[in-house]
Amino acid sequence: MTTELLSVLKGGKLFFKIDLAQAYQQLRLDEGSSQVLCINTIKRLYRVKRLPFAVAVAPALFQRFMDTLLVALPGVGVYLDDVLVCGENQHQDDDRLRAVQQKLQQAALKAKNKCIFCVNQLDYLGYSVSASGMQPTADKVQAVEKFPVPTCKAELQPFLGKVSFYYVFLKDRATIAKPLYRLLDKGAEWKWPDEQQQAFTTSKQLLVRAPVLAHYYESRPLFFVMR
Repeated sequence: MTTELLSVLKGGKLFFKIDLAQAYQQLRLDEGSSQVLCINTIKRLYRVKRLPFAVAVAPALFQRFMDTLLVALPGVGVYLDDVLVCGENQHQDDDRLRAVQQKLQQAALKAKNKCIFCVNQLDYLGYSVSASGMQPTADKVQAVEKFPVPTCKAELQPFLGKVSFYYVFLKDRATIAKPLYRLLDKGAEWKWPDEQQQAFTTSKQLLVRAPVLAHYYESRPLFFVMR
């Protein structure tokens, strides 16, 4: 997701975020699907006309629909009901926003009132994005920084999940956190000596000091470093 988002943001200086209303429930079902998704009550059967939240594959179906709808539009990223639009200047931003609006209207999709328009920085899917690039949002960093020392495997797992979400920002994360992952091995005894405490503290510091990932430009030199 991070690499896809970075490719969309390339050259972006102004940003829009469109939040679609009711997500999947805006999608109409065909006749066959509607019959399968009947609701049985004591009085009668009711057929669902729109894709409900209870369907396990609903997120995947909605994501595929949105990808197909907006795939040809430059500077546009979409994750379920969140649509991000960016451009290098006001004119380009306006053109791209109009193109997105036309696509949404054609698909009869409606947006919420809380959409964000024409800003230099915004938070999107756990990332703070701007003309400089993207980095973890302040609230996510703070949540990791204040995470208490785990006392069991069940408490360690969510910490590692929070840190791993931002793996692309964290140099040598896997090596540094290795003592923590060993505690999750099947049959591993729970111990928290200095090695684990150091790995825990350093993992926090990695995220707190995470750099800004700059946008990729084909015209600029690209270096690969083998370690």
